[in-house]
Amino acid sequence: MSWRGRLSQVAQELRIHCCQTSPASTVTRKFIQRNYADLKALNPTMPILIRECSCVQPRLWIMVWREV
Repeated sequence: MSWRGRLSQVAQELRIHCCQTSPASTVTRKFIQRNYADLKALNPTMPILIRECSCVQPRLWIMVWREV
């Protein structure tokens, strides 16, 4: 199984911030276009949040499960 299928076993949320028009966010937008459908299909219960905002630097956060 690829990392995409195992993602929800270790992460509780995936959050992506990018700009709709900035050249700096081009790779991030391509990643979303190519991978969102597969990620959501393999991890249906995990929230995948995509936030687009003008003039923001692209970032990706993964909230991971942590046992105390």
